[in-house]
Amino acid sequence: MTPATHIEQQTRGSVRWITLDRPQVHNAFDGKLIAELTQALQRAEADPEVRAVVLSGRGGTFSAGADLNWMRAMAGASEAE
Repeated sequence: MTPATHIEQQTRGSVRWITLDRPQVHNAFDGKLIAELTQALQRAEADPEVRAVVLSGRGGTFSAGADLNWMRAMAGASEAE
């Protein structure tokens, strides 16, 4: 079984399409989304066939910004966490 992800990726020609996929929270950024997006952008940058990246959000909102529940949980975390 493939683990659930917060982004979808597709390459069409020389364009990498990355879609934020957390519409239930207006594509708010949490630790998992940040990590997945960072990795996807690094892969796109390393791919010589990719000349452009289009970033979009599923649902009616591109992104609400940071996930406040995640930020609250991280408020007491150490820097390593």
